[in-house]
Amino acid sequence: MSSIIDRISTILKANINDMLDKAEDPEKMVYQLIRDMESEYERAKTQVAESMAHEKKIEREYLAADTLANEWEAKATTALRAGKEDLAREALARKLAYEKTAASLKEELEKQTQAVTELKQQLHALAAKIEDAKHQKDVILARQKRIQAEQQIRATASTLSYSDTAFAAFERMKGRVEDQEAILEAARELEQQSVESKFADMDKDTEVDVALAELKARLAGESAPATS
Repeated sequence: MSSIIDRISTILKANINDMLDKAEDPEKMVYQLIRDMESEYERAKTQVAESMAHEKKIEREYLAADTLANEWEAKATTALRAGKEDLAREALARKLAYEKTAASLKEELEKQTQAVTELKQQLHALAAKIEDAKHQKDVILARQKRIQAEQQIRATASTLSYSDTAFAAFERMKGRVEDQEAILEAARELEQQSVESKFADMDKDTEVDVALAELKARLAGESAPATS
């Protein structure tokens, strides 16, 4: 009888291994595994029910044989009291035959009862495991998603670590832009200095013109004839 649960375990292991080999969507796989567990549980429950029905059948046969043994003993007693020893002997022979049948059925019934008890316990344990699996599925899926996210991050980091050439080109482009910005800034500073220099030169020319005018006026004053 224990082979029922062993068979379920074998089927589930085979299904799990096959699904793991072909797994593309962990969430679908988890739900499918639970459905497989429930399906195998229903099959096991059916077989346990059949075993229980067989137990009841053996019990009925045992009780019937035991009842007949008692009835034939009563008939043997009645025949012996009536002085019919031959009839009593035949009745006792029937009684002994039914007693042997009852003893055999009782032994088989005890074995069947023990087997059914074990199967019920195993079936209950299987149901508990399935319920536990249902409760844990969200945790399992969350852990799987975390693993996938970490794997993606590691894969991306690994790819970037092998992209030194791209990063070097990026830095060169950055340096080129910075150089161009520096050149433009220098050009703006030079233009500003040129304008300021022109204004300075213009101020300088004005001062020279003033000084020249003053000198001319002084010389003109010196060369003018004195008046009496």
